[in-house]
Amino acid sequence: MSRLQIVTYPAPVLRKKSRSIKKFDESVQQLVEDMFRTMFEGGGVGLAAPQVGKSKRLIVIDTMEPGGRLALANPKILWISKEVEPFNEGCLSLPGLESEVSRPKEVRVRAQRPGDGEIITISADGLLARVLQHEMDHLEGILFIDYLNDEARSSLEPALREMEAA
Repeated sequence: MSRLQIVTYPAPVLRKKSRSIKKFDESVQQLVEDMFRTMFEGGGVGLAAPQVGKSKRLIVIDTMEPGGRLALANPKILWISKEVEPFNEGCLSLPGLESEVSRPKEVRVRAQRPGDGEIITISADGLLARVLQHEMDHLEGILFIDYLNDEARSSLEPALREMEAA
């Protein structure tokens, strides 16, 4: 198991729609293990393959709650609740930045297990629902900053410009 390099904003891979995983083999399982290690060492609760430079529909999550450790390939949201809740979000690909984002409180997701491609359905609420949505956004090239209103976005603008210049 090795630690991967976390890609940071404004890397182009973070804005690309990821490709579906068609072949479930040892290389996918190795990527999952490496992503978990990278996420843990980076202090995150979720990580998507684009964040380590891989344009693949793969995410790992560990909320440290029962049932909160997941590795999912090709996830798709089937249902979201109408009820939303705000929460302060950050991202390993936007180090040091945080802002309040409102997201649906509950979700239902269909995905495949990276090891064998078996289709599973997950119903989640609370932190797990939020992390699922955040990581799945990465697979579509969406970052949490895309949800911010003008005032919140402008407060992060100096840091974003600094990242773009680096």
